Amino acid sequence: MGGKRQKALLPVLGTPIIRHITLATDTVKPKKTFAVVGFDSDSMVQYLSNNGTGNFEFAYQREQRGTGHALSSAMKKISARDGEVVVVNGDIPGVTGTLIKKLVANRKKKGAALSFVTAIADNPDGYGRVVRSKNGDPEKIVEHRDASVKEKRIDEINAGIYCFKISFLRRALALLNKKNAKGEYYITDLVEIALRTGERTGTVKTADFNEITGVNTPSELAAAQKYMRERTNARLMSAGVIIADPSTTYICPETKIRKGALIQPCCFINRSFIGTNCVIEPCSQITNSKLGADCRVEFSSILDSCDMRAGSAAGPFARIRPETVLMEGARAGSFVEIKKSLVGKNSKIPHLSYVGDSALGAHVNIGAGTITCNYDGNKKHRTIIGDEVFIGSDTILVAPVKVDKGASTAAGSVITKNVSPRSLAIGRSKQKEVRGWRKPGDKAAKN
Repeated sequence: MGGKRQKALLPVLGTPIIRHITLATDTVKPKKTFAVVGFDSDSMVQYLSNNGTGNFEFAYQREQRGTGHALSSAMKKISARDGEVVVVNGDIPGVTGTLIKKLVANRKKKGAALSFVTAIADNPDGYGRVVRSKNGDPEKIVEHRDASVKEKRIDEINAGIYCFKISFLRRALALLNKKNAKGEYYITDLVEIALRTGERTGTVKTADFNEITGVNTPSELAAAQKYMRERTNARLMSAGVIIADPSTTYICPETKIRKGALIQPCCFINRSFIGTNCVIEPCSQITNSKLGADCRVEFSSILDSCDMRAGSAAGPFARIRPETVLMEGARAGSFVEIKKSLVGKNSKIPHLSYVGDSALGAHVNIGAGTITCNYDGNKKHRTIIGDEVFIGSDTILVAPVKVDKGASTAAGSVITKNVSPRSLAIGRSKQKEVRGWRKPGDKAAKN
């Protein structure tokens, strides 16, 4: 791909390619998943350790000596003497769990040493060709660089997805050699080795070439994202989700959206849950968040790792940060930022406010321009606001501080001490008026 980015960590619909793959392989419930890492291994290990879908171990390919060598690196970590191993190239974001299940079932049904996925390609350049015997059985896979002119005319290609019998792999990996154009150990040579040693092989042909397309160039990455977007949106719409403009709506496959929700154009939704009858207005971004029924996210709002309960609303231009909960009927309005806070039932923060490290009770009204000063330069502190509190516009709440039930603050106040229940707190200087004031630059009045 070029540059310093690890290809398997490039995002497709906001999710790294490697996670799309592991979501598919998890459908066969592996006892353990091994990631073979080489280039930029630290970033891959860090990501999978924090975001992996299964029980991960890492095999390090210190020298890049081919796909067969990579598989050998992983097999050194596997103690089992029997069973099976599923192997997937790390650049196939479109692979599905359904295809993986078919592959595993094919190997078992045939009693094969290995089965692998194939597809018919309109343009097979760069892919290994599947050479079959006269009776249609796979004889070998020939990599593009090593293929003859005749073999390059073959349009059936190897997808880079395999299921091996472990006992076969233990024997066969030792038989790999580097007699090829790249001077590497090819995993694809295991097909020919299987036949040479009297083993059976099997294939599963997918009709959807995009499902197995590898990502090696920026244009292929864009094509993969387009395919995944269309596939995900089609699945959601068939389940009753209303997507106003599928061509501009990017939804991660892990996102769950209930029937009747409306997603308007130019939205990005990643690993979230959206309840029935929710409305997501244009240009909004939702990540790792949960929205109950009948929520509304208004124009150009950003939600990250938050929880919106039924009937709550955010936006337009709201930013709801991690560990925030908007309870039923709560509202965070235009140009409001909330971080690590609980906003109680039917409480309103209509506009132009920052609320951080706070707990608001029910039926609270926060006036425009309110700020909770939660950071003293060293530590974060909490602001507690009770039920039915009215916070006047332009109030600054200096934490730690508590405004008790039913209390009010006067507009423009700086609140540094706790406020008693049903009290009015005024924390502003007394207004003075200087009569006959002359603005700087004004000429003296003539007699």
